[in-house]
Amino acid sequence: MLTVLHAGGKFGGSGYKVSGGLHGVGISVVNALSSKLLLEIDRGGNHFEMSFEDGGRPTGPLKQVGPARQGRTGTTVTFWPDASIFDEVEFRAQTIERLQMMAFLQRGLEIRFVDERPDHEQKVVFRYTGGIEDFVRHLNESKEPLFKKVAYFEQAEETQEVEVALQWNSGYYESLHSFANGIATTEGGMHEEGLRKALTNVVNRYARTRNVLRNPTPISRVATFARDSQDPFGTATRTQFEGQTKAKLGNVSIRSLVERTTNEKLAEWIDENPKEANQILQKALLAQRARARRAPRQRPHSTQVST
Repeated sequence: MLTVLHAGGKFGGSGYKVSGGLHGVGISVVNALSSKLLLEIDRGGNHFEMSFEDGGRPTGPLKQVGPARQGRTGTTVTFWPDASIFDEVEFRAQTIERLQMMAFLQRGLEIRFVDERPDHEQKVVFRYTGGIEDFVRHLNESKEPLFKKVAYFEQAEETQEVEVALQWNSGYYESLHSFANGIATTEGGMHEEGLRKALTNVVNRYARTRNVLRNPTPISRVATFARDSQDPFGTATRTQFEGQTKAKLGNVSIRSLVERTTNEKLAEWIDENPKEANQILQKALLAQRARARRAPRQRPHSTQVST
């Protein structure tokens, strides 16, 4: 897999359930663009090594070189970018925000980043026991939440699962972040469609039960949302992302799951948190009135006849 394209484990069995890879090339491309790459594997109490040079040329076979260090297990890949290919080979620690996002999306996962370069030394640990609940709080740190609580719910089926976290703030611009298998779906997709539809329905039903809304006019949605899906594909090997960048999710089944889950679980959360629910409703009504004031007034229709 270090030199052969499309040789990743996600292409067989159930690996695609949690895979976040894009094109199945990954480490092969890294190897091809490196002047040197060192592979280290600690397994079964033994330490193995294999190295490559000049864009992926093996210097020898994988070989056991001693016992595993401190009883550790896992794989370590060290690579040196090829300066003859890249204009700049100096790494920037500021680009590691992806590590923090991975920690948010995988509740309890601990990621340690250590920069040992002279004049760049730093150590950062990312670990969030609340998962996407912590992510939503993080997003709203610079804003003004209407309340401290974060609405969180999840639902799992045989081949897919969904997590949703929401928190309303005082602003009037929606901030919605969606993910599938750890990949940010920046162009949205079926999961966002299901969420938006159900969110509007739930708030409208609550408004009608309080005699605040007597018609089906949609109530404004002002929320922060994050989700992660274990298997949005329906099967282990069939991807339904739209486009190779996987920026948009096309699974109809996940839209149904998100919609059903939100309709049920958010309604329960609202019933259990009447104070926060009332704040949501009042904020939605204010937004609705603001839109009505901004809407241009329609001029009376007139008919002219020329002779």
